[in-house]
Amino acid sequence: MRAGTRRSADRARWRRLVVLTVALTAGPGLALPPERDDMPSRRFGQLPTPYVMPLLRNRIIERADLGRHDWRSHADENDGLVYTCAAGFLDIDHLRDAADWTGHLYRLLRREIDRGATALDAAGSDGSTRLSLRWRRPVATEAGLDNARVASMASQLVWWMLTWHEVLTWLGQETLPPVSERASAFSYEDGVSHLVGLQVAQRALRRPEPWDVAVTRELDTTLTELGAVDRDSTFAALERVRDRWWNSHRAWPSNGFVMRRHLDSGLDGPISGWQVDGLPACDGAPARPWTLDVLATPGWQVQAWLTSDWGPLRERLAWPAGAGADAQQMRIELPAGMRAVLDTISAQVLRELGPNADRPTDPAAAGSAPR
Repeated sequence: MRAGTRRSADRARWRRLVVLTVALTAGPGLALPPERDDMPSRRFGQLPTPYVMPLLRNRIIERADLGRHDWRSHADENDGLVYTCAAGFLDIDHLRDAADWTGHLYRLLRREIDRGATALDAAGSDGSTRLSLRWRRPVATEAGLDNARVASMASQLVWWMLTWHEVLTWLGQETLPPVSERASAFSYEDGVSHLVGLQVAQRALRRPEPWDVAVTRELDTTLTELGAVDRDSTFAALERVRDRWWNSHRAWPSNGFVMRRHLDSGLDGPISGWQVDGLPACDGAPARPWTLDVLATPGWQVQAWLTSDWGPLRERLAWPAGAGADAQQMRIELPAGMRAVLDTISAQVLRELGPNADRPTDPAAAGSAPR
């Protein structure tokens, strides 16, 4: 080998070593989704019920069934409903979606920050929503935004984006018109599934493997930590909340099939999944709380909006005045506009499903029913 060629090869090896060393010491940002700007491929979740319709059982799985995470085709994944002692029921489809969208938005944010940009406009998860961000360059430059803070911001934004999807579903947006999906809006496993997915994504972003491998490993680790139970115990948990959280006299797509809705937004304190008391597999394990930073990542103040082009939204949402919501542009500011919108949705849920539909236990039954 010629001396010049050898020196070039040595320099190339050193460059790769330096890049690897910087990536390992900088925190999140090494395990990334595919480099192209492909949005994550959509998955379809479960209802937190033992069946969808009579004779059509729901998909109930356990940790050993998960398979390999697959960003694009999902061909190697096994998804379904699983009960965990610390987080309650989890929909693995929704969990994976939250993880992939966090990775996707992290990549977009990191790229724009590194270019010196002060704005990002990106498509949302449901095809009708766009996310718009604005931030001041001096703040970004002086803070030297590290990967951990960018990952935190990405996960917060994905939380609001997925919450907005639940709002649209409650208001009647349909994947396959005219089949209503309102029974799945804010169902009692949705929110915590999203939160667990955000945690899996932030952990995966710290790993040196390809994205699918990193998510596969962190998903398994996280479900172990949360006390995922076996298939029979998940069925047992569903039976314990029969006619309390889900109505055994109804079926999909009846909105009353899912009787309770988890409406916690994280704006008023930590969020916890709903636990089922008396399940032998869990033996009174404590609930795991999650705290949302609400777009307050240190050193980086961001203005964020969600805009929808779903036509019926303007008429179906009672747009709150002066609360970061703009009916003409069908736009809400985060988080103030979301708080106001969720207050409106909560009132509708309670009016339609009952005064205690946003909690796991009726006050009169506290202590004798699932928490």
